[in-house]
Amino acid sequence: MSLTSSALYQKKELAGWRVCQPKHHKINMTEHIQRPGESLQPEEATAYCQAIADASDDWEAWILTDGTYKYISPACAGISGYQPKEFMDRPDLLFDIVHPEDRDNLLRHHTCHLDCRDHDDGPAEIEFRILTRDGAIRWIRHQCQPFFSAEGEWLGRRSTNRDITRIKQAEEALRKSEMQLHDACRIARLGYWQYDKPSARLTFSDTLYILAGLYGNTFTSGGKDMLRLVHPEDRRLAISIFTGGKLLAPRDSHEIHLIQQKGAAPVIRIIHEDIYDDNGVIVGRRGSFQDVTGHKHVQAQLSLLDKIFDTTVEGIVITDTNGKIEKINPAAQRILGYTPVEVIGENSRIFKSDRHDLPFYADLWGSLKEKGIWQGEIWDRRKNGELCPLQMTITSLFDSHRQANRFIGVFHDMTEVRTQEKKIHFQTYHDALTGLPNRHLFLDRLKIALRHCKKDRKLAVLMVDIDDFKQVNNSLGHTIGDLLLKQASVRIRECVREHDTVARQGGDDFILLLEDISDIAVATQTMERITESFQTPFSVNGKQFF
Repeated sequence: MSLTSSALYQKKELAGWRVCQPKHHKINMTEHIQRPGESLQPEEATAYCQAIADASDDWEAWILTDGTYKYISPACAGISGYQPKEFMDRPDLLFDIVHPEDRDNLLRHHTCHLDCRDHDDGPAEIEFRILTRDGAIRWIRHQCQPFFSAEGEWLGRRSTNRDITRIKQAEEALRKSEMQLHDACRIARLGYWQYDKPSARLTFSDTLYILAGLYGNTFTSGGKDMLRLVHPEDRRLAISIFTGGKLLAPRDSHEIHLIQQKGAAPVIRIIHEDIYDDNGVIVGRRGSFQDVTGHKHVQAQLSLLDKIFDTTVEGIVITDTNGKIEKINPAAQRILGYTPVEVIGENSRIFKSDRHDLPFYADLWGSLKEKGIWQGEIWDRRKNGELCPLQMTITSLFDSHRQANRFIGVFHDMTEVRTQEKKIHFQTYHDALTGLPNRHLFLDRLKIALRHCKKDRKLAVLMVDIDDFKQVNNSLGHTIGDLLLKQASVRIRECVREHDTVARQGGDDFILLLEDISDIAVATQTMERITESFQTPFSVNGKQFF
């Protein structure tokens, strides 16, 4: 930006020479400035002023009334990278190197002060940035003021340009640090408080307003206003914390509840310490406070999860991805018979029953790897060596990178279920009185035997009933009859082979299946053994039956 066409920079003649020429760099200030009581000779004063200006670290300049320079100190080269002669030759060079964002402000400054001829116009100051010859940005604090001759003639302005880049950098670093600290406190919901005992003044940082849901202009940070924010049950504790209660140990942390108009009441944790003067006398107290509402909520959730973990009837075992046991709940301890000390740190193979083959475990681990879950029935071994069937769900836990880092096995004991199932199955296919297979199971076995019967092998079906059994029931009762049937079933079973079937159809009727016999004589011999066994009297409750 060039101002050479402006009225500010109209060329003038002063003291018979062109003031914009380089040969007039030196300022003969004794010719123009009144110095009351000056003891130096004019020539000495000129040399003295010249030496001071030339040795200054600041960029000194004398701006004449037409906007050109009469003098520029050598320091301008160290600050801007341009030599004094370059500014003398081009009065508008300064505006060319000013940062584009600061040019308008500097122009307004020059417009306001350069033509000022008022003796009362004091020093003026402005800060702006320049671009040095090598492209670096430097901050300049520019100060200027008019000066006049002894006769009152306006001679121009004296300016000082000081390099404040390091100060600005330090200020910016401090500002960023303060902003980072402010943001950290805001994010962490952390604040500061201080109590001054002599003045009884209690002050808080703005974080308190955020926690309480208030704005700074509606709240004064005094003790009474603070207590209005505290839940009534915690106010006595708050007074002791903030005003230096004797009962509280230094640096102890305490939690108090605030009252909030909307939402849940915040919980803040307070840490404090006493302030001492040089004589060791307590003159106040200070500390920090932080919103721990979320933390308390998480603690409550974790406590709830711990209770669920400890009280659920389902067994839970947590392992790492290598199967090393990290945690086992009480239900799993009851089911498997191990204490935490015995299994934590051990591999889950400690429960292995050896009832499953390798393909079973390959399917289990493959499902965990592909789907993150496996469900099914597995047989494990208790500490006492007993086998136990477990209905189990194994789930993978993933970290933030979606990598499995834990396995959780949740299971319940199926032993009772399996026992009940066996009992029901037995009752469905066996006679309740004698324990022999019933008619349904006999027919199933007969069908299977017929399918597998070979041409050179035979099978036989024998029907057996007990003569005069009805008379026993009618004369002695069903209790005696039932006992007699049990003894009869035992004798019949003893007369056949291990793999033959003896079933009770009902009443006193029995039916036998003889498999894999070579000749009908086998069946005949079996019947003869049964007939012979019945020749021995039956003894029931001291009575004999034939």
